[in-house]
Amino acid sequence: MSDRRTFLGSLVAAAAAVVLLPVRAVRAAKKQVAFRLDKAEKLKTVGGSAVLSIKGRDILFVRASDSEVRAFSPECSHQRCRVGYDASKGRIQCSCHGSAFAMDGKVLGGPATSPLPTYPATLADDRVVVTVEE
Repeated sequence: MSDRRTFLGSLVAAAAAVVLLPVRAVRAAKKQVAFRLDKAEKLKTVGGSAVLSIKGRDILFVRASDSEVRAFSPECSHQRCRVGYDASKGRIQCSCHGSAFAMDGKVLGGPATSPLPTYPATLADDRVVVTVEE
C-alpha cells in the first residue's frame, strides 16, 4: 500500500511539473530592448537620469559614468512612491518617506528594507540596451 501511495504521489508531482513548466518558461522570457540616447537627452551626460517606458513598464535610467548606464524600478520598495536620482548625493532617493538607495539598488537608509529591483543595462556607443522580462 505504501509503494502505491509513493508511486501515485510521484505521478502527481510529475504531472504538475509538466503543466507548470511552460508557465514558468513564459514568465521568465527576457527580451533585450535598445534605444538611442537621442530618446533621452539627459542620459547623454554623466549624472543624468530619465524615467522611460520600456515594454509597458517605467524604468529609471541613470548615467553612472562615461561608459555605464544603470536601470532600476522607479518605485520605492517601501510603499511604492516614485524615486529619483539625486546627482548631488550620487544615490536614488524617495521623496515620500526619505528612503535612499545605492547605485546597485541596495538600501542606504530606511524606512525601506528591500533593495530596488534592477534591470541589466549596457551602454554601447550612443545606444542603451536594457533586458526586461516579458
